[in-house]
Amino acid sequence: MDGELAESIALITYGNEFLYSSKKDAPELFPSNSTFQYVSDISFKREKTTFGIFRKQEVIATDTCTWFVSLKTAGIKKLQLSLVELNQKLPEHIAVSFAGGGNWVIKASALSSVK
Repeated sequence: MDGELAESIALITYGNEFLYSSKKDAPELFPSNSTFQYVSDISFKREKTTFGIFRKQEVIATDTCTWFVSLKTAGIKKLQLSLVELNQKLPEHIAVSFAGGGNWVIKASALSSVK
């Protein structure tokens, strides 16, 4: 299995458990979870647009615990794996062998009717 895909699945699984529950303590997966054994650092970013034209990335967290808490605080109810279409020259089965080559993202949903 692709390491980045496995990490995304772990984040979604542990994240959904925390978001659905009334637990106060969010899980910290980095570096203790075996999925992250070959990861040297981790950060969660979001793209911010200013004046409608300038884009910049803002670091939300540098650990999973803080990220999960920030999601819950923002009203996120569900995380899921989603595929995006990429315009890349390499075939997908080859692109995934490179860091960042996969076409999956973690989608966060704040809908109150999420099942």
